[in-house]
Amino acid sequence: MNDSDNIMSVGVACLVAVLLLATAIGGSSAQATTVEIEVSDAPESVTQGDEFTAEYSIENVGNESAAYTIELNNSRDNVSISGISGDIRSKSIDNSTATASTEFTSPDDNATVSVRYVVSENATGEETLEAEVREPLSGSTDTTTHTFTIAEADTGPSVTLVSGPDSVEENSTFALEYRLNATDSALTINASPTPSGFDVIGFGGAIETQDLNSVPPSATSSYISGNANVTVTVEYKTQTDILDRNQSESEQTLGLAVTAPLSGEVSNNQTTVVLTEPTAEPTDPTERAQQITQVDNSDEIDQNDITNTITRFERGESVNGVSINQSDITTVITLFERR
Repeated sequence: MNDSDNIMSVGVACLVAVLLLATAIGGSSAQATTVEIEVSDAPESVTQGDEFTAEYSIENVGNESAAYTIELNNSRDNVSISGISGDIRSKSIDNSTATASTEFTSPDDNATVSVRYVVSENATGEETLEAEVREPLSGSTDTTTHTFTIAEADTGPSVTLVSGPDSVEENSTFALEYRLNATDSALTINASPTPSGFDVIGFGGAIETQDLNSVPPSATSSYISGNANVTVTVEYKTQTDILDRNQSESEQTLGLAVTAPLSGEVSNNQTTVVLTEPTAEPTDPTERAQQITQVDNSDEIDQNDITNTITRFERGESVNGVSINQSDITTVITLFERR
């Protein structure tokens, strides 16, 4: 091999080394972390049968706006997921691993995802929640965990809010759903406090008797055998002109008290809703149906929604600011059959 061949060989080797170095640098840049997740709020201890919310903060530590996928991993035998909300565009809680997609987040900004968990009646000891966030384009991921303690439930009566709206409008109807726990007893239920302008128009679920004319409105639950629970609903109707002229909204406190007749033990639950002025009714049939049935997607409409819509139509009630007509009933039924 002559000198020119040696020089060429050295040059080729240097070029290969430079290319390898550039590839390594580029590869490490592609794998750089662009997202971080942490538990921003969650309880340290809960009780069997409780519901609680954990908040996850997802920070964009990259250089470009991005949306993220969050996967929630935990033992569904001990803790199940009943809802996901916050800065999200879509969610799925039906699979073994619940997931959600966030809104686009700017660099150095945060997206907050709130997850509603339900603790099994039989779970005890420590439980760990795990959440993984992923930026699909870069493949960057991060994981966070939170460990908490599950205490055994008291055998006395208890009442826990399961679901209900965060805000309601004047001249509309809405319902709050509660879980009642007791040991070998029926429970006396009192809807108290009930704010001025809010009328209790019915109790539902595991109810044996009700008296809407009593003060406060009251009911008796079904008999609860063992240390178990039942679900009841309280349906309200808001009157018109509750808000003052200079108010666009106000916070209102709704309460439910349950009593075990033999022991006299009492448990109370209070929840706050924001009362707002009525909004203009939608004109699109599907939008009206979704507002009446309180679902985000028409695929979620079920048989109970049809029954409730017909019942409220017959009562002449407005639901979420929508005055129900016969066409709305037809739309709800049609969307249900198209699922």
